[in-house]
Amino acid sequence: MERVGLYVPCGKGAYPSSFITIAVPAIVAGVPDIQVVVPPNPDGSVDAALLAVARILGIRRVFRGNGVACIAAYAFGTETIKKVDKIVGPGGPFIVAAQMKAQLEGVSVGLLYGPSECMIIVDDSADPELVAADLINEAEHGMESSAILLTDSVTLARNVEKAVREQLELLPEDRRKYAERSLCVNGGIIIVEDLDQAIEVANDWGNEHIQIVTGDPWEVANRINSASELLIGQHTTFSAISYAIGVPACLPTGQFSKIYSGVTVDTYLRYSAVTQLDREGLQNLSRTISTLAKYEGFPAHDRSIEIRKSKGVIK
Repeated sequence: MERVGLYVPCGKGAYPSSFITIAVPAIVAGVPDIQVVVPPNPDGSVDAALLAVARILGIRRVFRGNGVACIAAYAFGTETIKKVDKIVGPGGPFIVAAQMKAQLEGVSVGLLYGPSECMIIVDDSADPELVAADLINEAEHGMESSAILLTDSVTLARNVEKAVREQLELLPEDRRKYAERSLCVNGGIIIVEDLDQAIEVANDWGNEHIQIVTGDPWEVANRINSASELLIGQHTTFSAISYAIGVPACLPTGQFSKIYSGVTVDTYLRYSAVTQLDREGLQNLSRTISTLAKYEGFPAHDRSIEIRKSKGVIK
């Protein structure tokens, strides 16, 4: 693609890691014109770490502005922000809605990277304190986020619930508020009969991140077909995929994991079909072309073959 517009959220925190996640694939893909928009901090400044990342990556066009307004600028163009071919970046419900509107205006959008969500599938082999920590890890993103536990062990579920309550008390008040809503309103604990049912629920649900902590996690993973990302075992934490591993971390949410994938180099590439027939090839296909052209009522299609026959190009 020739020109892309990246959106980096701001408000509940600073996200230079999100910027890296969506910018590096665009650079590797060879996009010549990369623009970035970021909402200002309460004091009107832009996060210094984000600007440092932009400088390291060689991105010079960074704009400060309201998220929805900047999505509109990407879609239509302004004196300062150029119209883009594609918009990529996560955001809350208003940003997602603006991106969907931009797509109706002919701009490609990396759909749909909304509020963070996670699901953890566990059996009684899991450490409940680590499960609780990983649930809270995702839940602290914001009130629109969700964190769900699927387990066939009632005992483990009770131990995780106890550990969650204890660990929530260790969070700062603002993050605790986010995490409590994510866990208690948007998320929760689901008791299933067995891991087969857990897999069925996970596939029907569709989720951004699914961590699997079972006796045989790969057997479960091989049967999950609707997650944006699978994390195998309790050493593969949500914090690790966000900050350090290097796998895609900007991922579709809200069940869009069933039909879309996360941001990679492919996000910024488009493909053209290139084809060539020689005389013999066109000769071999000419009857098929004429037959279908006549049946579908396109005489000019048929004429393009007949005129070649009259000139002796093909028989």
